[in-house]
Amino acid sequence: MLLRGAVGVLRTGLQGNAAEAEGECDKARGQGSAAAATGGHKPDFICKRRCRQPVCELWRSTRGVVRIAPEGMLKSVNDAMKSLEGTPLRMLVMDTCGDCAGVAVSVNGAVVAAEELPRGGGSAEIVEAVHRVLARAGCSLQELQAIGVVSGPGSFTGVRVGMAAAKGLSEAMQVGMVAVSRLAVLWEAGAAEGFVALDAGRGECYVRDAAGREWLATVEEIREAVAGSDVVVAEERVSARLAAAGVATRLRGLSVEDAIAPLARIAGEGGAMTLEDANYVRLESGIYKSREPGV
Repeated sequence: MLLRGAVGVLRTGLQGNAAEAEGECDKARGQGSAAAATGGHKPDFICKRRCRQPVCELWRSTRGVVRIAPEGMLKSVNDAMKSLEGTPLRMLVMDTCGDCAGVAVSVNGAVVAAEELPRGGGSAEIVEAVHRVLARAGCSLQELQAIGVVSGPGSFTGVRVGMAAAKGLSEAMQVGMVAVSRLAVLWEAGAAEGFVALDAGRGECYVRDAAGREWLATVEEIREAVAGSDVVVAEERVSARLAAAGVATRLRGLSVEDAIAPLARIAGEGGAMTLEDANYVRLESGIYKSREPGV
């Protein structure tokens, strides 16, 4: 339902350019070379309108005109980002995994607009929040070069909300999607040197170490692993739980703005796009298991 809602909201922005885009498709189809069809630029995506032909990345111009390339010249989304070198990287960023969910717009890694979502209300508010931050940033969906999302770990429902919204927008707008682990965001934001930890519920924590390894651990397992070094945490409840076990902690709350730098870096480096999946850390089969008595 969330995916249908996200795509539905996008229709207003797309309909205005549909007739012009299809007309351009007809003209471009009759041209005999890739240079003529795309203005000298390499085609990157498939036109989602009637022609179903490879389409140049530059279709997301201010006019939204689709430019068609000869069949068989489709390039990957990663190559598409390389074709944007020298242009501002406009990215929509979403984080619905934790207590402080939000959406933001960045340009070349700098925050332009951001909005915090009400706790537990991400699924109801995210689409309208996207419209508001884009309006404040003076940016349209058609002008985005990337969709960035924090892929988890965190609230199971929250992770799915963010991933569904990001993938829906990415598909509808034919914009590359990049994702980053929430533990990686905490690592960078907290300037960690050893370990970071997030609440996983059931008396456990999601943990990341200096090597980038992520796993699920009890408080006792964390105490043994850190061997006296401090742990950067994002939630006060985790700090209190670890402190009670004799583990030194450093509290660093997270917001959607903290995800911008790592996501912009991944996008700028041509990192993995579009095929990203949710990062639960906990095996999905374990998410549905009942809690043990007393846990």
